[in-house]
Amino acid sequence: MSSVVFAQAPKTTYNLTMTSYNAEYYAADNDWYCVLMDEDSNGFAFDIVANQIVSGTTYTLNDMIIDYSYAYLNNVRNDYTAASFTYTVSNGTEYVAATVTLDNGDIYNLSYSRVLPVANDTIDVTIPAATLNDYTTSNGVYQMLGYTADQSNYATIVINSNQVVGTYTTSDFNPQYTWLAHMTAIDTTYSDLESGNATVMATATGYTLEAYLLCNDNHCYHLTMIYTAPMATDTVDIVLPQVRFNDYSEYDGSYQFIGNSADSTTMASFNYFGAQVTGSFTWNDCDPTYSALVINSTTMSVASADIFVTATANGYNCEAYVLCTDNVCYHITMNYVESGINTVSNAQVSVYPNPATDMLHVEANGITRIDVIDLAGRIVLSNTQALNTVNVSGLANGVYMLRTTTTEGVNVQKIVKK
Repeated sequence: MSSVVFAQAPKTTYNLTMTSYNAEYYAADNDWYCVLMDEDSNGFAFDIVANQIVSGTTYTLNDMIIDYSYAYLNNVRNDYTAASFTYTVSNGTEYVAATVTLDNGDIYNLSYSRVLPVANDTIDVTIPAATLNDYTTSNGVYQMLGYTADQSNYATIVINSNQVVGTYTTSDFNPQYTWLAHMTAIDTTYSDLESGNATVMATATGYTLEAYLLCNDNHCYHLTMIYTAPMATDTVDIVLPQVRFNDYSEYDGSYQFIGNSADSTTMASFNYFGAQVTGSFTWNDCDPTYSALVINSTTMSVASADIFVTATANGYNCEAYVLCTDNVCYHITMNYVESGINTVSNAQVSVYPNPATDMLHVEANGITRIDVIDLAGRIVLSNTQALNTVNVSGLANGVYMLRTTTTEGVNVQKIVKK
């Protein structure tokens, strides 16, 4: 008896010229989130695990985080079964060439190109009292930022490095957080980094950065930033009575203490990585995205911190000495009484689109609750009714954590509102 072979529906190959390209680096995860969009808002995302995207190198699906690498076509998510991505800069033009095979068998060949700007002049910008956020030990990245003396210009530079001092080129910058702002009485304009170089030197009191930054407005900015390390002139004792503890050890190896004052004007959050809950930790052990100190409704700029966590008869005591750039050392005490620790499990949850502008779709078995949590650990959105969507259109642009509670456990993952 001969077998019957049924003809399969032919798959389609599409050749698309994309109209926009955006790449953002997330130091905490050591990945680049690259997105190609066309004029109809169809998008192709490639979440590439690398500390920099090397010109001329081809990255395949094996180099990507699969959960965040997908196509979003006509408001429907399509996963990849194969993918390649190549970014190249040549003769003043940047090119992106990508090919993806979708889970339905369709193949998309994607291309993008853009002529890079050329500097028409050089503008000197000096930041005399810069702030330094040093995460070189914990995340291999640091940031210098601040205003000019007349407050008319603001600059922020983020460099991927395991030390502050050094000489850096374009591939070392995080372009998402490297830009300048120019303020007038009428409006504010921005200059985004296209290419550049920087040299950072140690001084007797801190660091000096000198950089030449070619930006998308065709200006080259000669940027000088002077950082003077703070020295504590006063110590302020703060006891925070409302304390939460989150155990993320099964998710990313971290733990988090969040404390609030009774009037909610003062808040401390320490999201640190460690082999166990208890021990001694520093600010460099903390995830900067989810660690913060707010004093009287003002977010402080932290220079350093020493954090001590000890076990008690019914929970934990978290004591921290936080030195801020206002030259005050804040002595923070949080006593956590255990009544059910929030523990993250490996419940399987699919989220799309990510980044999202309005409706975020969540797919999982047995969803009972969805929470969107901001960088300070506060729940800004909750959903216990329509348990497959969350409307994030009212949120400010930025990074949040999505916590999905299911009958199988709890899943926490990063989302981006744009």
